Amino acid sequence: FIVSGIVVSLWAAKRESIRKSSHQDPEYASKDLAVLLLEPSFHQQFFDYMCLQLCVENLMFYDEVQKYKQVTNDDERRSMAVSIYESYIKDGGDMQVNLSAELVSGVATQIAGNARTAEDETGEGASITPTTFDAAQKNVLDTMKYHSLPHFMQSMNAR
Repeated sequence: FIVSGIVVSLWAAKRESIRKSSHQDPEYASKDLAVLLLEPSFHQQFFDYMCLQLCVENLMFYDEVQKYKQVTNDDERRSMAVSIYESYIKDGGDMQVNLSAELVSGVATQIAGNARTAEDETGEGASITPTTFDAAQKNVLDTMKYHSLPHFMQSMNAR
């Protein structure tokens, strides 16, 4: 695939620029895969690879959280947060991702109870916000970046 070659070349150039960079911010490192995932052809190929490797739930979780962050309606946000939690984070979820107990507990605390939002009339603190899943999403993105992406890139080079 010509697109595959272009993506591999772009990634190789990006990886080399990171190596030469003195930028040590861990957030910077995580953004590389996030930027690549914005490219539809790369995203589709990476999705296909993740399916073959039986770890597509990581990419699906990442994508769902990206959509969740765009939601502005409180009821829709609450519903989507519960759905993401039950599918990807809750113990025994259909597509459970591998997260530390601390991350699971943090998200569960935000989802639990009445699942309040910032506009809740009770005046109590907001539980469900656009950032509810940020730490879990970063953890999953790092997992994909450091474990799945290198193998994916090797498989692309072998073609």
